[in-house]
Amino acid sequence: MKIVIDWNEYIQWCKKAANYIRETIKNYDYVYGIPRGGLIPATIMSYQLNIPILTTEGDLLGAIHADHKRVVIVDDILDSGKTFDKLWDKIEVNKSLDTSNIFGMFILNKEKAILKCEYTSIKTCPDIWIEFPYETGATDDTISIVKPPE
Repeated sequence: MKIVIDWNEYIQWCKKAANYIRETIKNYDYVYGIPRGGLIPATIMSYQLNIPILTTEGDLLGAIHADHKRVVIVDDILDSGKTFDKLWDKIEVNKSLDTSNIFGMFILNKEKAILKCEYTSIKTCPDIWIEFPYETGATDDTISIVKPPE
């Protein structure tokens, strides 16, 4: 069994994530999307927040380490936390870095996930397969969590 998410709902969640960031105390300088799943929400959030998007890990590390910029790191789902933790280990190489300038934003969060930094998600989901609108292969064993248009 899996949950299928449609584009309308997904875009609304990305906008909600941008609004959350906009309402936080800090003004962020950049948004970075963890490839591949984080690129789409990061792009949407970049437009919504009117801040540039960083497109490579090198740009991200340069912005954080060399320029001491505030960065929102985005991914579509926080599943186990391993993907983000690998990136976080590269960020933490510089032990004098003020990591409070980095914030993790996830569109969906599985209940079991734990991270090393401050983060939030728009929606918590059960520990089953999630199919995003940009993925393919929907089958009959799907559940739509969005009401179809009437």
